[in-house]
Amino acid sequence: MNMQNVTIYDIASALNISASTVSRALSDSAFVKKSTRRRVLMKAVEMGYQQNVHASMLGRRNDKEIKVIVPDINNEGVLKMLSSMGEIAERSGFKLVVENVRR
Repeated sequence: MNMQNVTIYDIASALNISASTVSRALSDSAFVKKSTRRRVLMKAVEMGYQQNVHASMLGRRNDKEIKVIVPDINNEGVLKMLSSMGEIAERSGFKLVVENVRR
């Protein structure tokens, strides 16, 4: 497995727990047992997990943001759609946040 591509799903699979539990453990949630958090952190280090800062920012709540994830921002149709969405969002007092994700 390429160490740069380790995800919470990989860690969850290796530990036979849910990805939600891994996510909560990595964010130091009080809803995860200390022993589970320790196992998750050890496995994350072992597997070379690195947090995706962009993905974690998309998960943070901001009531004045509209978050859009697109597979190819260079697509002409996607650009037109984002432009229209941005104009409407701005007129309505919102900020459009776009994340370009390629798989």
